[in-house]
Amino acid sequence: MSSHQRAEPVDYRTYRPYKGENRKGECYTFAPQDGNMSGQRISLPIYAGLMLITSMFLACNSSTLVDMSENLAGEVWRMDDTLESQFQITDTSRFHTIDLQTRLTGDYPFSNLYVKLIIENPSGQRTEILKGFEISTKSGKWLGSGLGDLHAYSLPLEKRYRAKTPGTYKIKVIQNMRRDELLGCHDRGLRVEMGEDIF
Repeated sequence: MSSHQRAEPVDYRTYRPYKGENRKGECYTFAPQDGNMSGQRISLPIYAGLMLITSMFLACNSSTLVDMSENLAGEVWRMDDTLESQFQITDTSRFHTIDLQTRLTGDYPFSNLYVKLIIENPSGQRTEILKGFEISTKSGKWLGSGLGDLHAYSLPLEKRYRAKTPGTYKIKVIQNMRRDELLGCHDRGLRVEMGEDIF
């Protein structure tokens, strides 16, 4: 790494099955470890329905709008290989965060990473921003997390993006390292989340 260049631009601990009352296909019964055998029986169809409703509730209330990643063939990020995604914004009273997720290997030749971020709003207007990030120190120490030869980074492309109108927004990220093929890029992805209130 020292030769890197710098580029410019229910708790199962306290509950146990009630022996003889957990009949497959009928119900689950739990009793406390204190020996009280008055556990309540819950039918499997009701249990499954409750779990489905809970998962739907959590999904609807999630602040994450995009969470995707993809491996790169040969661990190479080509300049003409654009990372793309899109998402719906319904609440314009909150900022949004946009992060580039990537994992780099020891073959990555630079101490920094430049990318071009393109955001297209529902009316088709595009905004282009050049972003630069430090990947390692001057001494060659990786700044990402991870063990072995993979180093993970969550790089903030936009910390407080403000959407003026609701609708579909499109994101493109292009590596801007002045190389047609950027070595040492194991994978890449995008994460978009709703942030704090604007007012």
